[in-house]
Amino acid sequence: MRSSLVTLVAAGSLLGAAPLAAQMSTPAAAVKPSVFSLTPHIGMTTYGDLAKLSFSDDGSISGFPATGNLSAKLDTQLSVGVGGEYQPLASAWGIFGDFTRSGGDAAFSATFCDPDFGCDSGKTEAEGSQWRASAGVTRRFGVGAVAVGKLSLGALYAKTHFEVKDPDAGVADIDESSPGGTVGLSLDFPLSGRVGIRLEGRDALVRVSGDSFAGDLNELFAGTGLVVEKKDVWMNAFTFGGGLVLHW
Repeated sequence: MRSSLVTLVAAGSLLGAAPLAAQMSTPAAAVKPSVFSLTPHIGMTTYGDLAKLSFSDDGSISGFPATGNLSAKLDTQLSVGVGGEYQPLASAWGIFGDFTRSGGDAAFSATFCDPDFGCDSGKTEAEGSQWRASAGVTRRFGVGAVAVGKLSLGALYAKTHFEVKDPDAGVADIDESSPGGTVGLSLDFPLSGRVGIRLEGRDALVRVSGDSFAGDLNELFAGTGLVVEKKDVWMNAFTFGGGLVLHW
């Protein structure tokens, strides 16, 4: 009788543990499959040169063989944004859209060279901002037991503003609208069937035209014998951060 009672209790324990074990073995990401997700995110963005121009004398002033270069660059800045995704349940491919904005300090640097006196460099404090709107495709893949990885590739449009803080510096502002491309890699860690945490790194490559900046500087240097040469640059903007993933 006693052995039968022990057997009955053991069987009941196993039956009760089976659903719990099944729940533990099921990835959290698969508890409530979803098609749409919204991700508010925050991170830090590092930038390459926004403008890199050279100047030289135009020959109008005798004995003035000066040359040099000018550069403008956004410092590492705090970025905030929001992204959305559509992920069909039956496919590893999806589409995404994202809007990100950053703002903060920047710097304007100038180097002036003369054959007789050598080169002299200086830097002026500035401030700037950039917003980027992007869209493209994603490719989902599993990472470990519960994490979900996504590779994203898309096109973007960026708007960049740059201005020197000192109003007496006489340096033109930069307002550039630029096309570009973006690639990113993210890892999602589900907290529940509807909420998760995302870690993400995204790199953007933006083509910045130097037309407006060079034109403004040539107007500024009019009559000095200096001519600024236009030069397009590909500005790199790398963002690393995280956010919440909200599924529905």
